[in-house]
Amino acid sequence: MKKLFIISLFVFSSVSYSQTLLETIDLPTGAFWNSAYGMVNQDSKYWISSSSSSTGKGIIYAVNSNGILVDTLDFDSPWLRASQGLDFDGTDFWYVERKISRCDLYKVTSSGIVIDSIPTAELFGTANFYLGGAAWDGSGIWISVYYPDASAALYKINVAARSIVDTIPVFGLQPQGITVKGDTLFYVMNGFQGDDERIYAVDLTTKDTLFSFHVPETPGVRQNPRGLAWDGTYFWLLAEPVGASSGRQLFKYDLAGSGTPQIFVPQSFITFPNTTVGSTTNAIVQIYNNGSATLTVDSITVGGNIFYIDPVSFPLNIVPGSSENITVNFTPLDYVYYTGLLTIYNDDPVNPVVDVDLAGQGLLDGPVIGLTSNYHNFENVWVGEEGRTYWQFKLFNQGDELLLVSDMQFNLPEYSYDSPAFPFQVFPADTVSLTIYFYPTQSGTYNDTLRISSNDPVNSIAKVAVTGVGMFDQFNYGYTFWNYQVPDNPNTSSDEFRVEGLKPINDITGDGVNEVIISTDNYWTMCLDGAASGSSFPIWTFNTYINNSNAGSIGQSWDYGVQDAIQIANDLNNDGKNDVVIGTGGGNEHVYAIDGTNGEIIWQYGDEINYSLGDFEAVDVQRDFNGDQVEDVLAIADGNDQGSGYKRAFLFDGTDGSLEWEHYYPGPNPAFGKTIISIDDINGDNLPDAVIAYGNNGTANQSVRALDGTNGTTLWTRDMVDWEPKELFSGRFIWCNTNGFN
Repeated sequence: MKKLFIISLFVFSSVSYSQTLLETIDLPTGAFWNSAYGMVNQDSKYWISSSSSSTGKGIIYAVNSNGILVDTLDFDSPWLRASQGLDFDGTDFWYVERKISRCDLYKVTSSGIVIDSIPTAELFGTANFYLGGAAWDGSGIWISVYYPDASAALYKINVAARSIVDTIPVFGLQPQGITVKGDTLFYVMNGFQGDDERIYAVDLTTKDTLFSFHVPETPGVRQNPRGLAWDGTYFWLLAEPVGASSGRQLFKYDLAGSGTPQIFVPQSFITFPNTTVGSTTNAIVQIYNNGSATLTVDSITVGGNIFYIDPVSFPLNIVPGSSENITVNFTPLDYVYYTGLLTIYNDDPVNPVVDVDLAGQGLLDGPVIGLTSNYHNFENVWVGEEGRTYWQFKLFNQGDELLLVSDMQFNLPEYSYDSPAFPFQVFPADTVSLTIYFYPTQSGTYNDTLRISSNDPVNSIAKVAVTGVGMFDQFNYGYTFWNYQVPDNPNTSSDEFRVEGLKPINDITGDGVNEVIISTDNYWTMCLDGAASGSSFPIWTFNTYINNSNAGSIGQSWDYGVQDAIQIANDLNNDGKNDVVIGTGGGNEHVYAIDGTNGEIIWQYGDEINYSLGDFEAVDVQRDFNGDQVEDVLAIADGNDQGSGYKRAFLFDGTDGSLEWEHYYPGPNPAFGKTIISIDDINGDNLPDAVIAYGNNGTANQSVRALDGTNGTTLWTRDMVDWEPKELFSGRFIWCNTNGFN
């Protein structure tokens, strides 16, 4: 019965005490304030300390009730570290210093002079105690301990005796800020270990919990509360702004208030269904009051005249636990993608203004064809080497019925197009990308029109006019036939567009002109049309950015010999066409054999989970080692700091990537496998052999080593004198380092 009585009392107390959140106050900006931690009220100022390791050492700032900076106290002890708590005993400050593995207390005068200290090791008998706040109750300092877990509680220190004299248990493991109001102590829990982020009031005489209330953030969403303060009239909380994951704000409470309204609107964005001009669709915006006092909505505004709400009688008064529905309407005037903003003005002190974004697509009646452009000028295109250029545009359906495209026709053979197979469908508001190619065979001007047949009852044959000039000339050396801008990689927001590898590959398109393979810093490997004019275009692309932990290119802009990591193979999959082999690093440490005709993977070698085994620095595909008439793939990879990485050379079967042999090279970690090449037989077995270069400047084992092509064993090793070897060249065998060639 005792447990039941305590629970009943706690519930009664929670109901009996109300508090009102009056306002939120912005603080100054900067690193100190983003990590603001301790807080105490003194002389109508709110003094704040910071856990910032760069700006929070031995200094505290004061703000007024509007969050304006009004005072600074710079301590005389530059060795003090950042802070995790602050209090005032009526004469001096107590500063909670966060060391690397513990927190200690320092007594500081109002002029900034450190006059005393109390190490936590002296209080608890061990050094590893972390504190989250401090508060003076008139006769001693209360501190909150959040580590170690078994000691999480509130402790009172007799500062004269320098000892613990009282303890209050807490609801959870992460108590942070504390403050005292008369005979009541308040503490707040942080949700780092799953604690409910609530503020608890405790009777200092009986140690009973009187009541508690949640911090302003939605339950289940962390606000990382820090300091608490009582100024004689109002209660203050220092925490992250609601809806943010960093920064700090002050939250001002009236503990004797009647409660706080809390608005909650589940929808932050409403997309209306496609709507035909002349008709209306609507959506419901729900406004909930999750607070403890009546929520008053003063007004609601909607930007523009396309969106509007049904009539509402303001103000709306929503009692706690209730909600109101607002009907929002969308009436489009044309084929346009409309956007708008609905704004709710209310008396929630945390969120007095709530926005809901609106969007909707207007459609025309029936199937209606649309084009992003109905004209294009290809300008001059070179003829002598079968130049070809292209232009991409979009076809879209502006109507509310299915658009059926049945045919597309040019008159001249110099123009062609790429489209889905006929007939193809375009759904309402949907888009299809189309490409027109211009391929002049003789000098002259070429004018034509692409005729697009569809079931649009008004415009059954849409037209795109094109013109271009075939140009033949004796081009000078260095003449630019085409260029290509490396595109953004959609898988990552951090792009470096530099081309790191470039190789020719045999004709893929059938125009008799070789294509071009490039590999870039932003994880693309792609095949470009070699017969392009003006601007080339990808025939295929291959992306080595899989995810944030599995991304890598063939090298970085500062790497030496990046071209060694991309090679063209004669034919690995027996289709009569060249293929591409690349070695990548970063988080995607792989060897990829890629079909040269379409960019599909033939085979790959690498670890999809571990991403610190070592970059693949070079590959070679020049010789057949196993006698199957297909060139095999040599590769070399770095090691890692731990000595658990690749740190070896590999020989893979060119057809399927099966491992023929591997050779571990020596050297202190991390050792670097700089490059690898195949060479003609040097040991008399009539089979090709291999040579590797490895090392790390400033360490031992900077060498060139010849390997038996049949099993990867060492044939000979040549050590470098000063620098790691950088490049190898077959033929008359030579190598080079930063001192030159050998």
